[in-house]
Amino acid sequence: MVQRCFKCNPKISSKKEQELVNFCKQFYPNLQRRNRQLIKPYELDIVIPELKLAIEFNGSYWHSIEVGVIPGYHLMKTERCEQLGYRLIHIWEDEWSEALKLKLKAVLEQNEKKNTEKKLDHSWFKKEPRNDPNEI
Repeated sequence: MVQRCFKCNPKISSKKEQELVNFCKQFYPNLQRRNRQLIKPYELDIVIPELKLAIEFNGSYWHSIEVGVIPGYHLMKTERCEQLGYRLIHIWEDEWSEALKLKLKAVLEQNEKKNTEKKLDHSWFKKEPRNDPNEI
């Protein structure tokens, strides 16, 4: 994995990631940012303990194999969260949209219809090709 110098390149959230944080804070103002305790030593962008929910905002560049992210990295984080009873939702930068906000709002308001038969929430985890860019 490509390492960066935090002195030269401090962690700065993208505008879209900050938009996600602000969106979630409307529902949970005391959410945790950049949590490195839940699945040490890995970082989770957002953790909402009340819901046992974590959210990762994955930038298309920094979360790609091209910069050294190993295959299975995101799945590993998902499984580690699940082992602790947490749900981890991965939101990819190019998928953040008004339609996705509605879906996330249902999760945050606990009004989501869930398929409880599957362990991992692959509907959020897996990126699938879609015909309509507004489709989630």
